[in-house]
Amino acid sequence: MKHIDITRLPGISFAHTYSAAQYSCEFPAESREIEVAYLTEGELLLQKGGAEYLAGPGDVLCIVHDAPARVCAAAPHAHHTVCARVDWVESASENALRLPPLLRDEQGLADIRRRIDDLIRHPYRYEGCAARGGAAFLSILSAIDEIGRRDPRQSSEGELLVRRAKRYIFANLERPITQREIADHLGITPQYLCNIFRRAEGQTLIKYVNAAKLRAIEMLMDRERAKLCDAARQYGYSDPNYVSSLYKRTFGHNITERPGRSGMDLDNGI
Repeated sequence: MKHIDITRLPGISFAHTYSAAQYSCEFPAESREIEVAYLTEGELLLQKGGAEYLAGPGDVLCIVHDAPARVCAAAPHAHHTVCARVDWVESASENALRLPPLLRDEQGLADIRRRIDDLIRHPYRYEGCAARGGAAFLSILSAIDEIGRRDPRQSSEGELLVRRAKRYIFANLERPITQREIADHLGITPQYLCNIFRRAEGQTLIKYVNAAKLRAIEMLMDRERAKLCDAARQYGYSDPNYVSSLYKRTFGHNITERPGRSGMDLDNGI
């Protein structure tokens, strides 16, 4: 999340709606522009600084052009966007604007979308009056900042995504789950999901999924006296020998010789 102080009134570069069957646009570093857009149809992927942000209908992207970035869509999409030339400096001040690259529709973005459309649909209000256009754009950035401050989830997009990934895992624990499937559900790439999950949990997502399934199998065997082959089948494994080997590699002892109760609460940490 970018923290900036704006040192001069912004000047509007463009404000328009756009749609295309496919789309790709690359932005150079240090263009001193900020672009704010929201999706009305399809999806739009922002790649910047080694991270990826996938926006869907109603979501808002806030792109500070301070580093190389790319925005693309592989399928039909439509977005409304406003771009302004902005002089700014990074700031650690509590009063600095906090501009997350992606806001989700469920965070309550109707006012931001209305402000974007106001600049798009009524350009005559700002033609020949740079102050009005600049002030209108600042009001959009201020609204983004307000949501970034009031919504604790926005303090770390990665933490939110990891929590959502874990919820999805436990909701689908009884069938095979792939990393790509979870990433698609979250609207991010598998590699980005892998990176944020490893940072947050200290292990890969696949190891986490396997451990969750193994603990569930263990609990089923304990509570219902189920055979390993039956318990394994209930959680998506067809080969009990593989489950036994995986359990030994994961926990360091055989599933039939496990000590004490399970160490994982299936509702913990979600």
